[in-house]
This record gives sequence, structure tokens and C-alpha cells, in this order.
Amino acid sequence: MKHTLVALLPGKSSYDIEKFFNGFSLAQRARVKTVTTDLNAYYSSVAERLFPNTEIIIDRFHIIKMINQAFNHERVKKMKLFAKPSVEYNLFKCH
Repeated sequence: MKHTLVALLPGKSSYDIEKFFNGFSLAQRARVKTVTTDLNAYYSSVAERLFPNTEIIIDRFHIIKMINQAFNHERVKKMKLFAKPSVEYNLFKCH
């Protein structure tokens, strides 16, 4: 695999995506094994409709980002329970 750009869609709207991929026959689209996408539920539903035999894969970057945001949210919540100059506060502040 050379990682060569094959096509650039004119936009990311449902119309643009479906118009582009409907240019391929259903038989061709049925041969697609995996579709990698971000966490946007819209993209997953479009992929399921357009590619009937595909497995949807959420890309690693977005999963790690979501986990990191959740940890940081909880860390800040705990940090706010302590007075600012305290040792406990500083431990949470430094991750």
C-alpha cells in the first residue's frame, strides 16, 4: 500500500458523501471490508448504508482523545475539592 490519495470529496455533507460513493456499484461497495471514521455517529450510519458488508472502526486518535478528556475532567473535579496551597491540590495539578 502506497498511501496515495485516490480522491478528494468536494465536501463532507451527506449529499456529497453519498453522491460520491453511489458512483460505485453496490457490488463494488459490498467488497469493502472496513471503514475507519471518527466518533461522528453520522459517518458511521452513512458507512453502514453505503457499504453493507463493512466493519466500522473508530480511529485510535479519537478514542485516546476522548479517554484523555474524561480523565482530565475527573482530575479537575477532584482537584477542586482541596484548598489551592495544599499538597493534595498540587498532586492533582501536576497530573
